[in-house]
Amino acid sequence: GEDIGSLVIYQNTKSNPMTQINKIDGEQGDQWKQLHTDLAVPLQNNEWVRIIVEGVVGPGFQGDISIDDITWSPSVTCTAEQSTTTTSTTPGVPITYPPSIYDCNFECNCTCQWKHDDTIPFKWIVRMGSTSSFDTGPDSDHTTGSRLGHFIYIEASSPAKMNDTARLISPDVVATNEEQCFRFYYHMFGADTYRLNIYARINGNLGKALWQKEGNQGNQWLFGRIALRGNVEQAVGQPYQLVLEGIVGKGYLGDISIDDVALNQGPCPTSTVCDFESSDLCGYVNDPSNTIDWARYQAGVDPSIPAVDVSYGSTHGHFMFIRRNDTVVQSSNGRLVSEGYPATGGSCIRWYMLLQNKATLRVRTLALGGLNPTILHTVHGS
Repeated sequence: GEDIGSLVIYQNTKSNPMTQINKIDGEQGDQWKQLHTDLAVPLQNNEWVRIIVEGVVGPGFQGDISIDDITWSPSVTCTAEQSTTTTSTTPGVPITYPPSIYDCNFECNCTCQWKHDDTIPFKWIVRMGSTSSFDTGPDSDHTTGSRLGHFIYIEASSPAKMNDTARLISPDVVATNEEQCFRFYYHMFGADTYRLNIYARINGNLGKALWQKEGNQGNQWLFGRIALRGNVEQAVGQPYQLVLEGIVGKGYLGDISIDDVALNQGPCPTSTVCDFESSDLCGYVNDPSNTIDWARYQAGVDPSIPAVDVSYGSTHGHFMFIRRNDTVVQSSNGRLVSEGYPATGGSCIRWYMLLQNKATLRVRTLALGGLNPTILHTVHGS
């Protein structure tokens, strides 16, 4: 789930009351994974030991953590291998994420099969531990959650200057009619943080960004995803490359980091948050019965739409917009429909809106298999 917190393993003995021996953060895919953990501290003669398994709740309801089949093997050295192809036993069609040539957690102290853009001098840097400046960059990587793990970042300190740009380019991806998802974690912390863009490069041209984020996002690793089918404008069977682009802001407090990039066949995980900075609209689609469709706009592209968005408060941001024109008749309806969410005992939906010309906004829910949506909220414009 997108809102996973942490799974932490502790060793507790009389001589060492609480020692952390393993930690896993964030979404790990819809699959069972096998984890081996060695005891971190040798035991004294006749000393007891307790193993404590701690689950830490994340920011939202898509954060269930499960464990099964715990075993204890004395006097055995564990291996570090983790299964990556086990299929979930959850009813329905499971989502599995077998390894691919696009996956990289940077623990090789390299960029795997991703390559730097050699046409520009500024580069992404593979880093272990924290970045070199205080008040910017992560304190640890995402994969291991420790200072021993690796990630890539752009260094905003001198000699870097504003608008210096680094690009990392994937191996060829072949466009397909099947669903594909590009997943990654990003960290954008610091008062001078500028922009992270992800492109599909076709025949050497970047075109418009598939996904972008701008500004300080807090001292945290955040999950990003892009559904590639229908959003990459390349003919089926033809190649393109994904490009990770980091741009330096106005000062040194602007490091941008990326970790755990991966590409899987199949749909993306459902997202509970959407700022519409990704061209896949986080899985939202127009209802086929619409008489007028929602469209994604960049702020300020012409005088008839809002000059800035909410996410960035600038012309760089995007939002969804229904645009009235001479062909739109009164009482036309446009529905924007989310992906399915699991049942919940109580959740909150929040949004920003701008209503004009006596428009009406209704928020509805529709149970799977249901016929009539339930109206949760109605707002009338001026």
